[in-house]
Amino acid sequence: MERTRDEVTRLEETLREQTRVRERLLSRMQELEDVRRRFKAERYDSPHSGFGNAAMLVMLLNQFLQGAASSGDLWRTIERSQRYRRKTSNPDFGSGGFPQRRAAPGTRRSPGRRLTARRLRRRQGRIPHRRGF
Repeated sequence: MERTRDEVTRLEETLREQTRVRERLLSRMQELEDVRRRFKAERYDSPHSGFGNAAMLVMLLNQFLQGAASSGDLWRTIERSQRYRRKTSNPDFGSGGFPQRRAAPGTRRSPGRRLTARRLRRRQGRIPHRRGF
C-alpha cells in the first residue's frame, strides 16, 4: 500500500513538472508566433528583402528555442541585419534571343534607332525642323 502511495506521489510530481514544461513551451511558441507576425507585417518575407548575417540569426534563433535568448533579442537582431536589395532585372529576359535590328541596306538610319512617324514626316519635308526656342 505504501509503495502505491509513493508511486502516486512520484507521478503527481512528474505531472506537475511536465505541466510547467508544457506551459513554458507554449509561452515560447506564442512569442515565436509574435515574431513571425511582425516579420510578415514588416514585409521582411519580400523577395527583395535579405539578411546580412544569416549565421548569427540561426544561432540566435536556436538560443531562443532553447530558452537562452528572449523574443526581443531575436527581433532586434532581425531588424539590424535586414536589408532591402535593389530591384534588378535581367536584360536578356523576354528578348527571345533575337539579334538587334539592323538598318536596311541603302538607308541612312543607324542600327537600333527607331524611326518614329514624326521623324519620317520630318525627313519627307512635311514638318519643318525647329532649331532653338
